[in-house]
Amino acid sequence: MKKLVTIPVFLYSVLLLQAQIEYNYTWPLGYGSTYDISPEYDGMLLGFGQSPPSLIHQTMLAKPIAFICDATGNLRLYFNGCMLANGQHEIIENSDSVNIGADFSNPPACEGIASSGGYQNALFLQAPGSADLYYLFYIQKEAVPGYHFTLKYALIDMAQNDGHGKVLLKNQSAQLLGAPLDMNTYISAVRHGNGRDWWIVCPTQNLQTRRLVLLLSPAGIQQIYSTGFQGFPYTFTQEGKYGQTGFSADGTKYYRTIPYFGVEITDFNRCTGEFSNKQFISAVLINNNNGGPLESIGAVSSPNGHYLYVASALRLFQFDLWSDSIPATRQVIADFDPVDSGPNPSMFYQGVRAPDGKIYFGSTQREKFLHVIHQPDLPGPACQFEAFGFALPAYQNQILPNFADYSLLDLPGSTCDSLGIDAVTAVNQALDAFSALKIAPNPSSGRIQVSLPASFSGGTICILDAQGRLVLSEKTGESEVCAANLEASPNGLYYVLLRDRLGRPAGSAKWILQK
Repeated sequence: MKKLVTIPVFLYSVLLLQAQIEYNYTWPLGYGSTYDISPEYDGMLLGFGQSPPSLIHQTMLAKPIAFICDATGNLRLYFNGCMLANGQHEIIENSDSVNIGADFSNPPACEGIASSGGYQNALFLQAPGSADLYYLFYIQKEAVPGYHFTLKYALIDMAQNDGHGKVLLKNQSAQLLGAPLDMNTYISAVRHGNGRDWWIVCPTQNLQTRRLVLLLSPAGIQQIYSTGFQGFPYTFTQEGKYGQTGFSADGTKYYRTIPYFGVEITDFNRCTGEFSNKQFISAVLINNNNGGPLESIGAVSSPNGHYLYVASALRLFQFDLWSDSIPATRQVIADFDPVDSGPNPSMFYQGVRAPDGKIYFGSTQREKFLHVIHQPDLPGPACQFEAFGFALPAYQNQILPNFADYSLLDLPGSTCDSLGIDAVTAVNQALDAFSALKIAPNPSSGRIQVSLPASFSGGTICILDAQGRLVLSEKTGESEVCAANLEASPNGLYYVLLRDRLGRPAGSAKWILQK
């Protein structure tokens, strides 16, 4: 079945161009300053403003579990389960008692454990229409019989204290209506089809099968119940196990992994917040290669939304999200041999899409590396999975920080695309932000010469068609002119983009191919 993919998805995975998508350019990782044992337990900043990504040691809050950057990619806020810090790693005013639940006085509450700050237990979103207000959604453990998990939020104003930030509200209930729901630990969000607002989804646990669905707009938080559609129940036996939820990069699918059972996948309507067409990938299809139970299952979609990668501890699978029968498309991408890893073997776990177009996987164990899928938009072995593919200078916590995907904008042609936010406009604005390249002739029948900036010392030139699809990508030398030939391509508008050796935009232009 053919699917349409919006321009921002391709630019996200290929060009890293739009300012809109730089909200996840700097990742805080590791153990931070709590474990003052050796440099192996330092915090780290992983930066995607260059290629390959940069890595530096950094003293920070222990075990960050959620973060957000500003529009230029600089780290602005992060959270470790009970405290907030700004991009200068300073504790933000009035954040000393965020998430004051049953485990607040217990140090692990600030170290990413499942019940107090672990598996996607927190998520930042910039308040729609504001440059400085941010919402932090988080799971709080309440001291009631058997314990109870509720979804809370805090509101942070980063314009306060000369830009160092202040928490205005905290420990506010995000559930506005109905009897309190006992929440699961996984928070995810996707952009509304209007290109501005956000859907926030958190599943319930135990025998309840509803999802708490919120809408964040300039008016604040609104509550939407998807009561007409039943999800797969979550039981006490899965509490504290490793799972993952999320949306496909094109926003059409919502997925939730369920330890021991498998993966639930549904269609998602970005206009109404409704779920439909549930499919289920059974644990039988994603078994470990040693036959053990599925105590940890991660999942992440490819940057173009075509494929879902499912990690079941010792195996990595690929499924086709564009198929009418997703479970039938199973392909084994990698088997991990624990014999080669010592007594505490590495295991595939959470996967996250990165600004460089790759997917990075963490492990259920304390490790000094990330696994990498280099070409996640390609089918089967062509996706180029590499175990231990990205080395780290210090140990990574089991939890990769949670963040929202800002690369997805409006849903063109939908009934809710009514605010004038347009993906093509965003691309053109981003192009206009960089130095203009001189192309001759323009228009041309296919052969062109691109004059490179005088100070340019080599990099990559990329040409995309009007739909944002990559047509050509070539390395450039240090000469003043770069030649390209697209005589075999159809007539139309093309984007010419230049990146330096570190992957930074160095110039852009529009070119008309006319035969």
